[in-house]
Amino acid sequence: MSGPTTVTRDTVFLDRQCHLVTGVWSYTAADPLAVALVLHPFGGSARRCWSWARGLLAEAFLAPCGEADVHLYRSALGRLVVQLSAPDGDCQLSCLADPVWEFLVSTFVMCSPCRGGRCSSCPECVLVRRALDAELATILRRVV
Repeated sequence: MSGPTTVTRDTVFLDRQCHLVTGVWSYTAADPLAVALVLHPFGGSARRCWSWARGLLAEAFLAPCGEADVHLYRSALGRLVVQLSAPDGDCQLSCLADPVWEFLVSTFVMCSPCRGGRCSSCPECVLVRRALDAELATILRRVV
């Protein structure tokens, strides 16, 4: 039996005016290099779908990143800030970073980064190693 082919994570964002915007992060093994974010502005039926490289989302946990229409960074307050630009307008949203990190790690479980976390250059592998080191440290603290 094979494992799941899709991972999703519901997220509540705040916009610049402190309005709530619901969103859903998704990842599918059918497109292993991308993540998607579907936003439901104003709580209505309208929705906006954005997708970009999974590596870009991973890089945001290391340093501010993104060019053109998508900019991401982790704030000092433990929030992930997402800045999106489109022809019909721009928006800046923020959400708690830890649930997005958990979502990202679950995508690594489904489909490993370029060399399963063994290279030293891509953000995904660096983050996989950090996640494994943190998990190992937690296990070792329980033993001692």
